[in-house]
Amino acid sequence: MSELADPSTIFARIRPNRSDMDSFNQLVDTAADHLDGHSEAAEVEAQLAVVDQDLGHLRLQFENGLRFQVRTPEIETGVALAYNAFRNLAEQFPKVSRALETRRPYDLARQLETCNATVNQLFWAFQDLREHLAEQHFSDAPYIQELVRVGKAHVGGQLPAELFQERFDAFCEFHDGFVESLQPLLAEVEGDPRQQQLLDALEEQNVVLDEIARFFESGDKSGLDGALGRLCLSSAFLLELQQEFQKEAEVDNGLLCFRCGHANEHGEKSCTNCQARLIDMQTPGEGSSYNDASLPANLRKLMAAGEGFRDGALDREAFLEVLDWYSGLTAQAEKGMAELAPPPSGAPEEQLEPYDEAVEAMEQSLQSLATGVRKLRDYADRKDPIDLETGLESCLAGHGHMLRFAAVNEALKAKS
Repeated sequence: MSELADPSTIFARIRPNRSDMDSFNQLVDTAADHLDGHSEAAEVEAQLAVVDQDLGHLRLQFENGLRFQVRTPEIETGVALAYNAFRNLAEQFPKVSRALETRRPYDLARQLETCNATVNQLFWAFQDLREHLAEQHFSDAPYIQELVRVGKAHVGGQLPAELFQERFDAFCEFHDGFVESLQPLLAEVEGDPRQQQLLDALEEQNVVLDEIARFFESGDKSGLDGALGRLCLSSAFLLELQQEFQKEAEVDNGLLCFRCGHANEHGEKSCTNCQARLIDMQTPGEGSSYNDASLPANLRKLMAAGEGFRDGALDREAFLEVLDWYSGLTAQAEKGMAELAPPPSGAPEEQLEPYDEAVEAMEQSLQSLATGVRKLRDYADRKDPIDLETGLESCLAGHGHMLRFAAVNEALKAKS
């Protein structure tokens, strides 16, 4: 076979130009293994279906994001490039299947090379769009940035009123949760003169949100534009105060090892106690959906790792290491539950019922946490956004059951 018709030379060209799509890279590897006789054609078809599903999720997220953007020439260009890539992939995948069915190794490799170039074009278009949007900077807070961008699009006549209303309602719901999450911080800084400043900043933001609602309902776009600017100013001051309080409250324990818990100095690459690779991912980022100070530190680290892997800040190996660490914690809790002594025989009913409720709550907690970790492992393998969302939500549900267990347990102790 000449070099030009040798599939292995094509795969050798593909691999140095791998795409940013893990499932597609897995498809290339599976196809190469198949041509070497190390995997079945059905495995290649199955991985092709995974890639097709991932692209469907990607396109859905892309289109949902477009609904709330100011359509500048730069965005229109990026959108056209992305849609062209989606269309070409839809035409190319059936050719990959046909080459596989008809056992044409060279055609299979050639079609995958074309698909690899197209997937790269798609992600380059996404990167250009992200860079353009990053230049339209309104606020350091991602959730404020999002609302202001949507509001500017509505003011400029590029976004229907109902879409702005949808995003504004979602923002107000998020804002209520944000205010709720600040309550423990407000309690901690009781007596500090800056506490009143924090309260005043929250009140100012509520006033601005009322203004935005009023100007929007009256159709006063000029007033709405001004109110959006005041929202940026109020949020900047609020965030500055919040971060100042939290920074003072934090104790710098160094970089904790996920394997043994040893505190290492910042800058270390490996744990000085057990030599495990250190992972600088302690808490979710500012824009995280799970950045709730009331959550336990272990759960926040798990969620930070999930979002870090999603955003590219954490590689797969490090993410799996965090999952192993968290699985170890849940295993310890399960062992502790197994050793929990039941009430003595003949104990009164008022003691038996709370005990049964506590056991049920702990069992539900451990089950939810195990399901969450399993879903996150699925996410590590195929990067399906649904796996990440359901995995983190399941872990949150497990935390809720754990709180119920703690409440019942405290009540039992009080009775004793």
